[in-house]
This record gives sequence, structure tokens and C-alpha cells, in this order.
Amino acid sequence: MQSAATGDEAVNVMTYHKSKGLEWPVVILAELENDALDPSSLINKSFFGTSLTAPDEIDPTDPFKDREIRLITWPFGRMNTRVGDDIANRIKNTGRFKAIEKKESDESNRLLYVGYTRARDILVTTSYRNKKLTWIKNAFGGDLPAGLAELETLEVGSHERDLYDMGQQVLVKVASFGTDLAYPEQEKKVEVVNKPDMPPYVTDKPDERQHVAAQKYISPSKEVFDALVNVTELADFNFRIETGSAGDHTEGELGDCLHSIFSIYKPDTDLDSFKEKAGAIIRRHGLHGWLTHPGHVVEAISKLYAFLEETYGQALAVYHELPLQMGENGQIFRGEADMVWETRDGLVLIDFKSYPGKKEHVMTAGHDKYSGRYAGQLFTYKRMLERAHPQKKQTTALLVYYAVIGVVVKMEEPGK
Repeated sequence: MQSAATGDEAVNVMTYHKSKGLEWPVVILAELENDALDPSSLINKSFFGTSLTAPDEIDPTDPFKDREIRLITWPFGRMNTRVGDDIANRIKNTGRFKAIEKKESDESNRLLYVGYTRARDILVTTSYRNKKLTWIKNAFGGDLPAGLAELETLEVGSHERDLYDMGQQVLVKVASFGTDLAYPEQEKKVEVVNKPDMPPYVTDKPDERQHVAAQKYISPSKEVFDALVNVTELADFNFRIETGSAGDHTEGELGDCLHSIFSIYKPDTDLDSFKEKAGAIIRRHGLHGWLTHPGHVVEAISKLYAFLEETYGQALAVYHELPLQMGENGQIFRGEADMVWETRDGLVLIDFKSYPGKKEHVMTAGHDKYSGRYAGQLFTYKRMLERAHPQKKQTTALLVYYAVIGVVVKMEEPGK
């Protein structure tokens, strides 16, 4: 989804927080020299003053248990006075400072992830030369990955590099502004793929479709399936993940958190240990006020595994966040399948949804939460998966798992 703009050539300028859930062809990330973990800044801005401490899980029978309001007054005269090194070193060794540092680090990493994932085709990073990508350095423990550090030595032009030392080559274009910010006119243009045999741009609003230059890279989640689909409720676990107040968090953030937990689940894992891991992930996402029962999240994924094994047979392999890419008609579809359950007989593709509402909403055609809206996404992933599979196994089922409400929906093309 793109933010509303006032014209075709409009530029949206917004904070990282405000960009959550949105996407653009080209994204420029600013302030990457920002050092949110600078000790002096943390001491001056976060250590002193009033703070509230609370347990990770709240006891509904005693909601104020273990909750404290703490006040540490500023003893150095005028605010923003530099704290001496001796006192600063003592502060840095306190549990309070370490907790503040961890909280700021987690939030900084989340925001950086939001920024990185807003770009559909091109991501531009900017930073001052004397503070080179400090924000990214912090995310990697203080040092840039070797692939990123190498960028400083590359000549102006196009290169393929494994930027994050993860075995994934990406196209990098290096440009130098020098001291003159007048960027050459011929360099201003972003390459747009426009071939006669390419379909028009795809939008999920049929009345707004226009025959314009098609984008080169397409996310399966943007695909639309115009024909009717058969949507069947396959299972209702009669179970919900109990939730508290969402605050200012979004359904997308809830989905990201659940994906993070589901992706590391193993059927043979110790459930108590996994519950602790789930709780830690929930806290890291800042959703402990919304997902108040980590055990419910664990139960939600374990119920899905049991259902899949009973319905489709024992898995030879289970893939989470499986990266897929497919070329078609001059365009490139790429994305990550939430979950694939591979058996001897075929593949079961599962898409996770975090909608916390009512079951009838996802089963009612015409409702804005109707599961049939995701048909284009699932059918595209089906093609991508079958083309990529080394034995060319076929997909035997397309499922949507509404984890919060415990419902599994099956999707089929008409006549299947």
C-alpha cells in the first residue's frame, strides 16, 4: 500500500514510525548516522527522571503487583550539563542503564527494519562521511558487515555484492555527489521497465487500473485474482490467542511478531522453554501489552502442526519464510512463503494472517477481511513454489491460518 500523494511525481517525507505498513518503488533512508546508543545521550535523556517498571505479564487479580514508579533527580545543576567520566562510568554499570540501553537497541533495530522493508525496488542509504552508517553498525553489534564496509572502496557504477554476508547477491549502484549537489540530469532517472509484452500495473482496486509502465519487481501479496474462488473452513480449533490492549500498535506488527515466533517452532521442542522464547520475542517487539499470554501463541502453532500432520501426513520437511523468485513476462515476482509443509505426496502452502476479529468476517464474501482477497497472493506463490521445487512437486492445498482466532481456511480455484 502506498501513502496518498498529491501528484504522480510527489515525494513523501515522513518518519520511520509513520511509514509502517506502506511501500514505495524507491525509498531513501535518512539519518543513518544517528547513534541512538550513545552513552552520553542515554544518560542525559533517559537515565534520570521518572520511569515506570512493570512485569512482563500482568496478574489480572492484582494489576499493580510488582509495578513501581521510580524517580532519579538530576543533581548536576542545569540540564544537559555534561556528566563527568567517573560518574558516567558508574551509571553505565547499573542495571537501570543496561535495561535502558537494551530497550533503545531493540527499538532502534525495529525502526531500521521498518525503513529497510519499505522499498519495493530500490533502497538508497545516506550518511555523513564522518559518521558512516552508525545506525546500521549498532544493529550489527558495532561493526558493519564486510559487504557493506566494502562499499567505500567501490568505484562509481554498478556492482553485485553480498551486502550482509548472508549469501544473497544484490545489485548495488554507487554514485558520488562530491561537493556539488547538482546531480547530473541523465542520472536522475530511475530505470523503469516498459516492454510491449508486459501486462499493465496491477492494483487491488479494479476501477483504478491504468495501462502504465509495469513495475519490474512484484510482490505476490499485490496480485489480484479476478475469478471467483472456493473458500472453505477446514478447521476451527475453538481456541483464541487471548489479547490485551493493542495501544498504538498495528495488525501488521502483530503479524510480524507471530511470524518471528512461528518460524523457530519445532514439534520436538520443550514447550516450557519455547514459551520463554516466545515471551522474549513478544517483549522485543514491544507487544507484551497485546500478546499477554505467550503460552497461547505456542499453543496456536502446535495446534496447526498437529492438524497438518493429521490431515496431510507426516512432513518430510517444513519451511518457514521460504524465499521464492520467479520470472514471468519480463517481470520478477519475489517474496517469502510463510510456511510450506512438504510431504511425500506434495506441498501444502500456508499463509499466516493475524486478524483478531470474528470468524464470520473472514468467511463472508464482500467483507474487507474476507479470506478470498488473498487468492491472487496464494495462487502466485503456488506457481513460484512449483517452479522452484527440485522434484517439481505439486501443491496439494492452499491454506490461510488465522492464528489469533484459531481458524484454518482452504482456498481453491473454481472447478477444483
